[in-house]
Amino acid sequence: MGEYQKITKEYIDLPRYCHFFIKEIQESIDEYDIKDVGDEIEILIETSSHPYCSDALELVKKAFTRKHFLIKMSTYKMVKDDDGKKTYVYGWNLVKVDDLPF
Repeated sequence: MGEYQKITKEYIDLPRYCHFFIKEIQESIDEYDIKDVGDEIEILIETSSHPYCSDALELVKKAFTRKHFLIKMSTYKMVKDDDGKKTYVYGWNLVKVDDLPF
């Protein structure tokens, strides 16, 4: 078994990584018509090409903070199938806010 190596922005295509998550989250916001203060949704995103990278995910959170959403990742897990293929599952909670609490 190999040694764990933290994935940082130097190891990924940062613009493509962020674009993937921003697009997926925005599509869910549009699909559920989240416009009013207090509206809340939970989103699950599955991907085989985007492992956890805290640097990039912080940028995604900042993008939605500017759109007046409080966003936090509620769950994350990596699943390997019998062939060794990895799938990453991200759970997000979003709440539309009028003014941010900070």
